[in-house]
Amino acid sequence: MTRRFSTSFGEPLSDESQRYVNEVRSRITQPISSTFNTDFNIYRFVMSAERLHKKEKDIIDAAAKALNNHLRIRKALDLDNQPVRGYDENPMFAKKLMPRGEILNVHDAHNRLLWYIEYATITVESIAHAIQSSQACKYQFWQFENMLRKVMAQVTPVDIVNIARWIHVPYKIAKTMMPAGFSDKFRLHDSNFLKALTEDIDLNNIPTTLGGNNESITCIGAEKLQPCDYWTPENPELLHHLEHLHIPAKKTRYITLEFSEPKTLSWYFRTDGDIYFGVFYESKHEAKNEHYLDTDSMDMIYPWLKLSAKLVHEKDSVNCQKIGRYHIVFCNKHSWLSRRTIDHYIHITDQEGNSERVHSDGNLSTAICW
Repeated sequence: MTRRFSTSFGEPLSDESQRYVNEVRSRITQPISSTFNTDFNIYRFVMSAERLHKKEKDIIDAAAKALNNHLRIRKALDLDNQPVRGYDENPMFAKKLMPRGEILNVHDAHNRLLWYIEYATITVESIAHAIQSSQACKYQFWQFENMLRKVMAQVTPVDIVNIARWIHVPYKIAKTMMPAGFSDKFRLHDSNFLKALTEDIDLNNIPTTLGGNNESITCIGAEKLQPCDYWTPENPELLHHLEHLHIPAKKTRYITLEFSEPKTLSWYFRTDGDIYFGVFYESKHEAKNEHYLDTDSMDMIYPWLKLSAKLVHEKDSVNCQKIGRYHIVFCNKHSWLSRRTIDHYIHITDQEGNSERVHSDGNLSTAICW
């Protein structure tokens, strides 16, 4: 059953929604830019919470927590200070790893804007072999930012069309185990999808490729990457100098560095499975010599992301401008049984260009050239 939202699509915020927005805004603990601090942006988090909760307190608590976490990631990615990148500037779409289609200026019977994309052309294998996991995450943020700036509207659900009939059987089983709100976001249609679409969408607003009358609506599909175009290491010699770091199941490992002057922190690593990774900062007067690392209370310098650097190795850097303590964190708490092995090469570079290698125990040594 579809869960009720406090404001319908395409309508001004109701008094109830405005109350939620005001309460969530009062609980913001992270820096928020004036361009992002709009009622609509905050209500998007309220609406997501309304899918999962019924009680007002639970809705506000969940929305505030999600928004504060998003603001930390926005700051780490510097989304508010960078130019908005369209499809042509986004490598995910420029390389045709993801399909693309323009958001139309027409809507369905429920005031939802229409956006047609050929999702059937996506091949996860191509994305996994082409770019870093961190880049895939970052480029998705660029896409969503582009959508938000262009169209301040709520776009949902995603209609998956023209599927085999047998898919409905496992879908009905899986749907019962999915999070609340899943059925609001995804609907499956078989070869008779056109009849279902026309219940909500005018035939003149459906592309001819889906049986509609509109020839001007075009979609650019993703292209499958050939094995010869798969990612390969730029510097194979570096692989012989990687240091092993083992992380048991349900555990976290971190490397702590003290900076008394601005430096650049760079890393290269591969993994044998998925791990969480991020870089966090705390000033000297906030630093605590505790065994437990409370990253939630620290500044997020590099976004906390779940990565897999098995097929494409991770390589990136951050400029550490503040004086204080920086923590490089690898986390395997999501795994109940399997340990993870990280093979890494981490180094720091000062303003004069002098580099030192950082080892797993935090000690430094002479760095090699990458």
